[in-house]
Amino acid sequence: MRLGKRGLILQIIFFVVIIMILAVGAYFLFFNSSKHKVMIVELKNPTQNLNDTDAVSQFNESFVFYLLYSIGAYKLHSSPFASGNPKIGFIIEDTNYTAEIFSGNISVRKNLEENVDIIIRTNKQEAVKMIKDKDYIEKSFSEGMSTIDLVSSKKDLFAKGYLGLYTELTGKSVTGNIIRVLS
Repeated sequence: MRLGKRGLILQIIFFVVIIMILAVGAYFLFFNSSKHKVMIVELKNPTQNLNDTDAVSQFNESFVFYLLYSIGAYKLHSSPFASGNPKIGFIIEDTNYTAEIFSGNISVRKNLEENVDIIIRTNKQEAVKMIKDKDYIEKSFSEGMSTIDLVSSKKDLFAKGYLGLYTELTGKSVTGNIIRVLS
């Protein structure tokens, strides 16, 4: 079977396009990977080298940030099905904080804002224990030393990714309740 001049030209063009796609793919895979390096930052525990009394007296936004990071709050995300970025309120004795998560970044500031999704209530001693020992977090919530109030609707909490965070804090799953709400 003999190809005409036009068929031969189309085969050559097809072959050249395939070679170009492979070359570009190889370039990005092997030579351009330095632009996409992941930067690993070591987060310093603010309670490190402090006894409990000193940690309680020095408690500030960095402690709240570290606690949120250790429970995976950076995984929360905004959603087209829920308004705004994820916001977590903290009431820690006489001091209030609001944490907002945007594209994996956690921002903590003093004062409790109105439009938070959840509110975590605890005292400084409990917060310091949770920061020092991640395994203590679930115990603090299960024994009632710390509490979590779900302020937003379960649909919004689900859309922003709070399922994992709630489970991390309480050891309980709200999946069944959310499935009932969404059904």
